[in-house]
Amino acid sequence: MRELPAGARLGDLSGPCLVYINVDWCGHCRAAKPILQKVAGITGSQVPVISVNGDTNKALATQLGAQGFPTIVYIDGAGKLFRYTGERTVDAIASFVCHNSSSRLDFCEMI
Repeated sequence: MRELPAGARLGDLSGPCLVYINVDWCGHCRAAKPILQKVAGITGSQVPVISVNGDTNKALATQLGAQGFPTIVYIDGAGKLFRYTGERTVDAIASFVCHNSSSRLDFCEMI
């Protein structure tokens, strides 16, 4: 999982990617982090998982629709945003990515 630096912009993200918006003080964020790391292990370079700190990247978090933490957003290859609202499990998040992808992803055949 790659972390965007403070001051990152929406233009710094190109799809497909899965964006994990979190803050250091959030217990739910800390619980979700290892799950997103496992998702990153499944999706590999086809769909990188990118961590965005909502405190140091407030403008970006707002642009991505974060109203609470953690927020998970999938950006497909065409740049369309999909907000994840389901169960925070590896299988559920990976399936969400596969379902919303505008292109064929190799790892989806294994899910």
